[in-house]
Amino acid sequence: MKIGGGGSDNANILFSDNVTLRNEDAVVADDHAFFFGGGLSQAASNYSHGQVFNPSGSGIVTFIDGFVFEAQTGSVIIIGFYDTELTTDAGAFLNKRNAGAAGASHFRTQLSTSRLGTYWYGNALAALSPWIQPLIYPVELAAGEGFIMAMNTVNADAYLTFTIREYTA
Repeated sequence: MKIGGGGSDNANILFSDNVTLRNEDAVVADDHAFFFGGGLSQAASNYSHGQVFNPSGSGIVTFIDGFVFEAQTGSVIIIGFYDTELTTDAGAFLNKRNAGAAGASHFRTQLSTSRLGTYWYGNALAALSPWIQPLIYPVELAAGEGFIMAMNTVNADAYLTFTIREYTA
């Protein structure tokens, strides 16, 4: 590690062999960027939920870089945290490199008669109008933590895709 001298703006920069910074978070090594998504099914009197879950003991930190959420009907979409795995494991996140290994994080779904998780934001969407949200400051999940999105309306179909990175803890 070394300290770079200030330039014309008298800024000091810390250089490291271990990590590069982007938007105040760690840039991961090649082969550690992923995506996954799918449909959230509907059922009478049930809320549809989708989740990024970083399994306990994974040894990684998950950074959520963005998402796309589209509902079949107009609704408020709510987002928050839920550190319990949803019941249906849709699978491990797919590597953005075609031949790369799958991620440790999983995309999970669940129908429930109540909204699951602690929500901290909502956004109203018209039917079939996607919410495309790149995150300037990614959501960070340690092992055993989850990020959840849900419809605030029962009996509604939706589609959800996440882009994430994984960094070895």
